[in-house]
Amino acid sequence: MPSLCNGATCCMNVPRLNRHISAKVVIDTCRNNLQIQIERVSMNIKLNDYSFGTSRTDSLYGVIKLK
Repeated sequence: MPSLCNGATCCMNVPRLNRHISAKVVIDTCRNNLQIQIERVSMNIKLNDYSFGTSRTDSLYGVIKLK
């Protein structure tokens, strides 16, 4: 799993889909932003608007749900 100084990347085997999927999470402290990327689909979450300590569910274009 190659690491970044402000995030991490990895490759996951998903037997149900019979394929490998790459994922990346990056925290940009200058812009207070969290970027989550799976394959070519990504989403950005503004940390200024995030309520820490609470549960939140997000969707990457209706394909993948993140909780």
